[in-house]
Amino acid sequence: MLIVKDCKRRQQRYWELHNWLKEWDTELAALRTWPTVLKVVCRIERALLVELLEWKSLVQNVKLPRK
Repeated sequence: MLIVKDCKRRQQRYWELHNWLKEWDTELAALRTWPTVLKVVCRIERALLVELLEWKSLVQNVKLPRK
C-alpha cells in the first residue's frame, strides 16, 4: 500500500483533474476541426502525464515495507 502524506492536496488535485476532464470533454464534443481537437488532446495528455510523473516520483521516494 502506498502512503501519501498530503492526502488533502491529492484529493484537491483529483477534483481539479476531474473538472478539467469534464470541461475538455465538452470542448471536444463541440469541435469540428482536427487542429483544435489536437490542441485539446495535448492539454489532456500533458495534465495526465504530470500526474503520472508525480505518482512515479512518490513511489520511487517512499520506502515501502518489505514483505
